[in-house]
Amino acid sequence: TSSSSSSSTSSSSSSIITNLNDDDNKINHHDNTVNKELTYYEKEINELNELRKKIQNNDKDLPSICCYSFFHAEDNLNTIQVTDDLSLIAAGFYDSSIKIWNVNESHSSYFQDRYNLKTQKRKRKNYSECSLTGHGGAIYSLEFVPECEYLLSSSQDTTIRLWDVNNCSNVCCYNGHNYPVWDVKYQPLGYYFVSCSHDTTAKLWTTEKITPLRIFVGHFSDVNSVEFHPNGNYIFTCSCDKSIRMWDINTAESVRLFSSPNSGPIYNIKVSPNGKYFVSCHYDGTIALWDIATCKIIQMLKGHEKPIWALNFSTNGNLLASSSQDQTIKLWDIEQACIVGEQNRNIKSKTKRKPLSSGDTYLLESYKTNNLVVY
Repeated sequence: TSSSSSSSTSSSSSSIITNLNDDDNKINHHDNTVNKELTYYEKEINELNELRKKIQNNDKDLPSICCYSFFHAEDNLNTIQVTDDLSLIAAGFYDSSIKIWNVNESHSSYFQDRYNLKTQKRKRKNYSECSLTGHGGAIYSLEFVPECEYLLSSSQDTTIRLWDVNNCSNVCCYNGHNYPVWDVKYQPLGYYFVSCSHDTTAKLWTTEKITPLRIFVGHFSDVNSVEFHPNGNYIFTCSCDKSIRMWDINTAESVRLFSSPNSGPIYNIKVSPNGKYFVSCHYDGTIALWDIATCKIIQMLKGHEKPIWALNFSTNGNLLASSSQDQTIKLWDIEQACIVGEQNRNIKSKTKRKPLSSGDTYLLESYKTNNLVVY
């Protein structure tokens, strides 16, 4: 009996080992398949990136532009945000409301069903519209988080709110500023977000906590705009005190100070995708192109006649779009401006020759917006 039991035990153990080996083989085969798929997709992505690099934008080959106009908004519209895939548009209004429009027809049925369930009396109106209510003051900034499932908003009521776009509901309210919050931006890596306020500070947050993780103190007036560096380890802030600061998010210390030679506040900044440069817009209608490493301006872009409200780089960083109170949109050749700026810096360090070109030569195109303010 003992021999038979031992033999059965050994056979069962051998079968278990065999099954484990089979499972290991299946797992290894699955891992190899996944690795092959990842390698294939990585190869495809690399090829697409190489093709994208070969596309040269210039005055004869400009990218296509799509504009969305808000009619009858009067002075009620404060801010607009569009997702990277151009499927959703969010707008923040002075009356504390937020509205989201789905411009992709393939998803409009979901908003229609959601909107009908909440407001049965308004079935015949725009069903692709989703309204978010909860703030107690004007909306000043909006920011879609990666994958476009959530939306951040900052308001005059000193709070920041996180919204679930799919359910059209408020997820969390973040309190920490003492005065209106002018801007909010999400980290490229998708874990932190940062805000700036009339209280002269910027603050670092995570969606998991309702209190700030870091407080960045150093400006002497309103912090108008904030921007993450592409690596996610630094932030940039611009202020009415005519300065721009670069901060380390780990230590909350200022590691760079950029002093503007122009008079008046700095309203907006934008960091280039390669992380080497950033641009700032000024009250006199000029755009300054800064070298982060040297803390110096390498080009001044002149063309707007009134204050500039918004800036944005193209995906490859070769072009810059700017919108102004003069009701125009302008496209700038930033790639050439950086090249000439570097050459001018080398010339000035060696000789006293004049710069190779002026800032207005990098203007590729100007678009009139028919008396509309562009955000």
